[in-house]
Amino acid sequence: MTHPKFCEQCGAALGPAARFCGQCGSPVQGAPAAAPPQPQPAASQPSVPGEPVLGVIAGAQRRKGILGHQTFSIVITPQRLVFAEMTQQMMKDAVRHANEEAKREGAGLLGRIAAQMGWLNIMVRRYQAMPVEEALRERPDNFFILNSHVRKVSIEEREDINTELSSYHLVIEAASGKHSLELKAGRPDEARQLLRQVLGAAVR
Repeated sequence: MTHPKFCEQCGAALGPAARFCGQCGSPVQGAPAAAPPQPQPAASQPSVPGEPVLGVIAGAQRRKGILGHQTFSIVITPQRLVFAEMTQQMMKDAVRHANEEAKREGAGLLGRIAAQMGWLNIMVRRYQAMPVEEALRERPDNFFILNSHVRKVSIEEREDINTELSSYHLVIEAASGKHSLELKAGRPDEARQLLRQVLGAAVR
């Protein structure tokens, strides 16, 4: 099985025969080219042995197409932000796992229902235990952003003028462009604090 490739500069997914990244234009290392590829600085290499997971922001949603959307878990490491897509099946599996876990612990019906509502914690623990490269290869739309390429991060509160309901959006400005995701779970201040651990003053 051929695993998807990713740009070593911006983290975008690459086609199997791509010579240049369609997102940032960087040459693809290992692709056939007229001239030998330029060596990349060690700091930009995506494969980091023993790369630790510092935290996970689960339930970050971005638009896909006109009406669709994708939900990601953002796996935070000292080197990069890895965006791992959460499919409907993965969510259902997490709910089932939470129910089984509560049942093993002797919880009654109400306890199991409460546990199922905390299924995001199952996803967080899953990515905390999974090697980062494995999480990156799990889905074709998974990608990463190198921390050194992040220019600015903000968490903005937005109000829907029709419903008057507020939502929080994580906006990341990086070398690969602007990425905007709605935070559907967790507390915005906790996400901000976690991101500041690796991005420092870039987080506003």
